Amino acid sequence: MSTEPPADAPSTGSRLTVTSGNVEGATLRVRVHGGQHDITGKRGQLAHGQIVSWTAVEIIATARRGGAATVRYWRVVPGPTPNRIAEGPLEVVGAFTVDVQRSGKAAHEAWDAR
Repeated sequence: MSTEPPADAPSTGSRLTVTSGNVEGATLRVRVHGGQHDITGKRGQLAHGQIVSWTAVEIIATARRGGAATVRYWRVVPGPTPNRIAEGPLEVVGAFTVDVQRSGKAAHEAWDAR
């Protein structure tokens, strides 16, 4: 897994907006490096907030469809292009570049490694 942001990426990220938590059939969690996840509001199992002045953010999402669960992991770093990672109403939105992406067992391993 890469630990350095791409050469053309800013060293600290601009504001990301985040809706994390649990909804029927989906979860999304974030872990912030070099910054803080500020929760600005909660509604049921959802937390709305923002991340400012960050160096990397890890995201893990689980979606349950039928009897199967799909797990995905991303490590994002500051980038010049607006992006969105979403699972239903759960999302991370802002300017970033996906540095690492994993699925299934490898997603759990990447999340647990930090």
